[in-house]
Amino acid sequence: MKIILKKNPTEYKGYYNKIEGSTTTFHVNRDNRVYIKWNDNSLGYTLESDLKSKISIELGDRINSIKESMTGNPGGSFVINEFGRIISPIRNSNKRFLIGTLDGIPKFHHPYTDKLFTLENDENLKLGDEWNKPYVGVIYNLHNENGIYRAYVTQDTKKFIYLKTKYLELENNLRALRYSGPVRFIVNLHGIVLTKVNDKPVYVMKIDYIKWFEDDL
Repeated sequence: MKIILKKNPTEYKGYYNKIEGSTTTFHVNRDNRVYIKWNDNSLGYTLESDLKSKISIELGDRINSIKESMTGNPGGSFVINEFGRIISPIRNSNKRFLIGTLDGIPKFHHPYTDKLFTLENDENLKLGDEWNKPYVGVIYNLHNENGIYRAYVTQDTKKFIYLKTKYLELENNLRALRYSGPVRFIVNLHGIVLTKVNDKPVYVMKIDYIKWFEDDL
């Protein structure tokens, strides 16, 4: 795994929609430590799983530099989207900055089992299986009459951008789990689709990038 950091982070104008709040999120603390803050349903605890990489402190420093320069305070959440783009929001603003790009499969440390895990391996998972790893990714939506879309929401506007062609496999999988109504789901940094059934994260499938939205860069 490697992380290609931008020498000078630039403002990101592409799609960005993370889960609200801080229950499950990529996070950097004031000391440049990078981790996922998440709830392990099997244990019932909120955990902090460190990114195990030589470049993690450098990544944390780069994110904190832009956060501190814009707000005066380091620390906070960030996003890694399904294209590997590392995006840092700025507190109390609509601004986001592109920090760099992830290439490969990052590993995270589980503080209770002392084992490393990834968010990539779905070989043994079937539709509807419980997802027992961090439920972290970018939000997408299935319309109540079907059709996959992105919801762009700002203080002033709200618009929906649909996939240019129908993605029937994904729509059918989501409908097998959620029979009617709108469905919110996430796509993680490796293209794995997850949603919640009875408030529990479950596996849906892995996206086919040919059928998916284009990278905004």
